[in-house]
Amino acid sequence: MDFTAALIHLRQQIPALTLNEWWEEGDGNVCWLNKRAQPLEAREWQSGVPCLQILLSDRWLITLNATDEVVEITLPQGEWRLSPHLPERIIRSL
Repeated sequence: MDFTAALIHLRQQIPALTLNEWWEEGDGNVCWLNKRAQPLEAREWQSGVPCLQILLSDRWLITLNATDEVVEITLPQGEWRLSPHLPERIIRSL
């Protein structure tokens, strides 16, 4: 329950996730990045890229690794920190 409540609270903080419309290329709501923090290319997307990053509202970064391996992911330029909305004990369980 704590995890679900934390995610709901986090969703309410991210403008791109509160919109009632689809994201459009270049609208500032979403930017799809590869594990090197470069814009995701169509060929990467179509081949089923196993690691990617999603930049939401130019402020929130989600990194995904769909492999069984530890993968080095380069974060985009900026100052990034763990969301205070997700308690550390929940993050460790992910």
